[in-house]
Amino acid sequence: IPIILLDRDICAYPERSGHDLVGIDNRRAGFIIASHLLDLGARRIVFIARPNSAPTVAVRAAGCFDAIRAFADHHAVGWTEFGDPSDTSLVRAILSRHHPDAFMCANDYTAARLLTSLNTLGVDVPGESKVTGIDDVRYASLLQTPLTTIHQPCLELGAAALGAMLARIANPGMPARDYLVDFRLVVRQSTALPNPGNPKNQSMLTLG
Repeated sequence: IPIILLDRDICAYPERSGHDLVGIDNRRAGFIIASHLLDLGARRIVFIARPNSAPTVAVRAAGCFDAIRAFADHHAVGWTEFGDPSDTSLVRAILSRHHPDAFMCANDYTAARLLTSLNTLGVDVPGESKVTGIDDVRYASLLQTPLTTIHQPCLELGAAALGAMLARIANPGMPARDYLVDFRLVVRQSTALPNPGNPKNQSMLTLG
């Protein structure tokens, strides 16, 4: 039975299964969004994810730390933290331990809960600490602080998966392939520089 995987492999990174995979380049996505934070002046970045996350999370974290290493001359540092971002005691401990000026969240679900915890703790976003996610779910622009994130093009991913399935049926013996669909960095208020004239400023950047 031909099988096409969407978004993630069934093996933990960097292992590779024998099935075709359709998704975005999660390592590049991690690099792009971390580079955005670094370009805005962030130098103490915490990558935060929930325990037992999908294999794609490890790849996104790898991209984040690739970007931090690329900014070595700027003395940027980063840490990985696993836990429930809704746990204000955990978030308070992370703030005390690392004094981060930015959080890169494994996905928008994590970012939404982190934003609520930071708001409860009185942390100004983006003034004291910037926050990003990955996915661009429908509510990302509706959060208490609209979220900067990576937009995954679901329609294009579905179309690519159908094309991959047709190609696999036509050529069942060909080697397993990765089908990478491009993404967009969507910049919203959670990382925005101060703009008194338009505090809810939102823009979209396309990065190839």
